[in-house]
Amino acid sequence: MKISDLKIYTCAAHHLSFTKAAMHLNMTQPGVSRTIKNIECQLETELFERSGKKLTLTPSGEIFLQSSKSILKQYQSTISQLKSYNQELDGKIVLRCLSIVMGLLSKDFFPDFLEKYPNIQIEHDNLIDQEPADYNEICISMDKPNDQQTVAHRIFTCQYNYYASESYISKYGHPEHAEEFIHHNCLLGSRPWLYRENNEIKQIPLKKQIRSSSEKVVETLCIKGVGIAQLPVFFVNHHLKGCNLVPLLEQEPDLAINLFAVYKKQKVQQYRKKLLIKEISSFFEKIECEQFTRMT
Repeated sequence: MKISDLKIYTCAAHHLSFTKAAMHLNMTQPGVSRTIKNIECQLETELFERSGKKLTLTPSGEIFLQSSKSILKQYQSTISQLKSYNQELDGKIVLRCLSIVMGLLSKDFFPDFLEKYPNIQIEHDNLIDQEPADYNEICISMDKPNDQQTVAHRIFTCQYNYYASESYISKYGHPEHAEEFIHHNCLLGSRPWLYRENNEIKQIPLKKQIRSSSEKVVETLCIKGVGIAQLPVFFVNHHLKGCNLVPLLEQEPDLAINLFAVYKKQKVQQYRKKLLIKEISSFFEKIECEQFTRMT
């Protein structure tokens, strides 16, 4: 039985006339009559009581009419949802995040995502403000905003460590403890340099240093052998394979930082935005599992 058969039946039941139903549906009267007969054969019951030219619904016809209306309503709702879904998968999302995060996403995430959803356009911008300025924006931030007009969804817990290139270590030596960093060139980004000792978080003493607000600059200088850098473990393991960076502390310094997907509140969130957050979260969950495996 087809959806079109149910439409013909409900129209005929509404008009209690095959002729009027045919006119309404732009069909022939024999065509409507054949369809009704086929439905009755499939259901093995009569839906109409025929008395001359007058039609009335049988008890079975009344039951089937209510079921048909419910099925058609659900069918139309599903069509509307699918149309809305397809429209939501067509549009722009502005993604604001640190270049070090975007570097990883560009290499290992977006090629597959954009092949899977070719009508979604991604526009990347550096993370300056921690909060989105527009409903099309998502910020991947290390800070959870207090603004009640935004939502912060944790996507990843990021472990940091301190790294130097093999060329730097061969030239300046391998520091055995964080306190020895004071004798080395340290490439500072935006985060404080800390380490844990006897369950106490301590500040690393620094003397020689280069400071940059760009994570990319810090990464590049570290690879070039200029100094020691504080870098995310996942980023080194995935994005900087083959760059010969060496972790300097035997145990990771327990610097766990949460990454949040931050976006503006809406009564109905754009599906493409929810989809991107879900896919990025799944991507980082895999990395988090690998990160935990390496730590244990």
